[in-house]
Amino acid sequence: RNSEERRRSTERLRTFFFGSQEVDTKRKPNHSNWSTRKAYRSKFLRGVNFGKKQELSKYGGLKSKKIGQGTGFFTTAKTRNGHFLVDPEGYAFYSFGVCSVRRDADGREEAFKKVFEGGNDEWAAKSIDLLRSMGFNNIGPWSDDKILRKASNPLPYTKMLNIAQDFGKSIGFTKPGSGHVDFKHHCIPVFHPDFEEFAMKHVKKIVGKLSFDSYCLGFFSDNELPWRRDMLKCYLKLDAKDPNRLVALKWMESKGYIEDAREEKTAHLYETDKGVNMEFLQHVANRYFQVCAKAIKKVAPNHLYLGSRFHGQAKKHTELLKIAGKYVDVVSINWYDTWDPRTKPEWTDMWTTAARKPFLITEFYAKGMDTKVKGFSNA
Repeated sequence: RNSEERRRSTERLRTFFFGSQEVDTKRKPNHSNWSTRKAYRSKFLRGVNFGKKQELSKYGGLKSKKIGQGTGFFTTAKTRNGHFLVDPEGYAFYSFGVCSVRRDADGREEAFKKVFEGGNDEWAAKSIDLLRSMGFNNIGPWSDDKILRKASNPLPYTKMLNIAQDFGKSIGFTKPGSGHVDFKHHCIPVFHPDFEEFAMKHVKKIVGKLSFDSYCLGFFSDNELPWRRDMLKCYLKLDAKDPNRLVALKWMESKGYIEDAREEKTAHLYETDKGVNMEFLQHVANRYFQVCAKAIKKVAPNHLYLGSRFHGQAKKHTELLKIAGKYVDVVSINWYDTWDPRTKPEWTDMWTTAARKPFLITEFYAKGMDTKVKGFSNA
């Protein structure tokens, strides 16, 4: 009885402080079994006053915080109070977005029609109303943005370009990764002679008329690329005639690590040298971000380049952040190591200091209140 009373008391406190509602869930999109679980919404997010309704611009910017005159497109600004996203009308924009807002009705068309008799238009309108009611103000990548953009009261959105990923696929250079696409020996094929031309054509094809859309916040060039600390070692594992491997050897020659690019045995002596590997990682990153930024800014000069969504070890590499900062408008970070950024203030400080650009948390996780796993990690 005491255990049950404690459980009910805890439940009442959670409902009072956080609010709750029951939602239908399943473990993965392709699973068939649904279950009903209780979800909680925080009423006391630090720094945001839920008791007072904020007046927003049509783009979701905060009208009480004017940053500039507005350019007609999303931009960034640095003030004495820090970095800000700025909406097309010049108001500070605090991004609260959701990825993968899409119909996914394949094979379930009849069920979709019963729920949304008005078809895609009704689905888009109701989805946007639902997102707004929960405090979200933009739509992340992998969404049905073309359908959602047609709504009468649209939300800003971002777009994924998959430049390196799709190029890798086009030359048979990819393999399945954990949660994302990987490459042969984890090598991003940025030194392939066709990479730059592909990037330009690819961006033009995907972006098209979006370059004139003020609701498009910006573009991600890729997601979770393998920015590894043993990058040189990985490139030297490629086939002998692979153009990426040949460039790696030429780079070693130019740096004086080997006298001739044909010195295979000498080159392999540097495979475990941390300093040389990190230096080569910067060389790869410089090529990647330079090519992607050139293509994106050529096709969509008014939109933000939002980076490639660093994850894992990549977000801890100061030199990598410095390289990215030369080309991107915003550094994007997929944060999973800990559930509370306050446990790693040295990371957030490093991102802004090294890149000298604002950063955007593009993926994260939150622990369930009913979890039995202790600590701040375990994502």
